[in-house]
Amino acid sequence: MFRNHLRCHRTLLGLTLEAIAPRVGYSAKHLDRLELGYFVPKADRFLRLAHTLGVSAEALVDTDPLTPRTEPSPP
Repeated sequence: MFRNHLRCHRTLLGLTLEAIAPRVGYSAKHLDRLELGYFVPKADRFLRLAHTLGVSAEALVDTDPLTPRTEPSPP
């Protein structure tokens, strides 16, 4: 779920909501609400969040935020 991935990546980097808010264009309070699942960011802010956290957009919505995706082996 996006909100869990956002918080997970942010805390792994040791960043506060206040630290990333100006980089993304949201207030810290709005970011907190994103992490609580009240809102979903628009596409441009979503991509900015991923860039700010140094992860792919996919990493913010993937099933397990810490497990890299691997392609299945050919048969």
